[in-house]
Amino acid sequence: MPHGKICYLEIPAKTAEASADFYRTIFDWKIRKRGDGELAFDDAGGVSGTWVKESDRTPDERTRTYIMVDDIADTLKQIEMTLFFSLLRQNTIEGMFCDPMHGGNIDMMGWQLIGFPGPRMSNYDDVDKHFGEAFRPKPASLRQVTRGKVRPSEDLE
Repeated sequence: MPHGKICYLEIPAKTAEASADFYRTIFDWKIRKRGDGELAFDDAGGVSGTWVKESDRTPDERTRTYIMVDDIADTLKQIEMTLFFSLLRQNTIEGMFCDPMHGGNIDMMGWQLIGFPGPRMSNYDDVDKHFGEAFRPKPASLRQVTRGKVRPSEDLE
């Protein structure tokens, strides 16, 4: 199978049997039983696949598409060098570790992951309490620390 060709699909379905009948009738897909007893298909162009229960997917997840590549390591390196991947990676990191007031870092999980306590005005009160021990305060966002409005635009509210 050539590099870059779609080779396998996982299609969400309420019942594999009803979907199999539909695709067999409309598109003349060949339906077969796999070794595990589940239904699978093969189309005339060399693409195969199966149906998966919608309950096994997240609500926003649709058909999974698999693409044939000659060399997975080389293909991943090519993907990593694209502008799209660079922006996606940078935005993901920013969202993971930003202050939650910006819409990312839900429940401060990113900060908990790296042990960052969040913005602190001072740790003076904690010095004597934790002298000689590791100091790992629970993360707090800027809004929690200031207990008030943080952005100038919030003055208009």
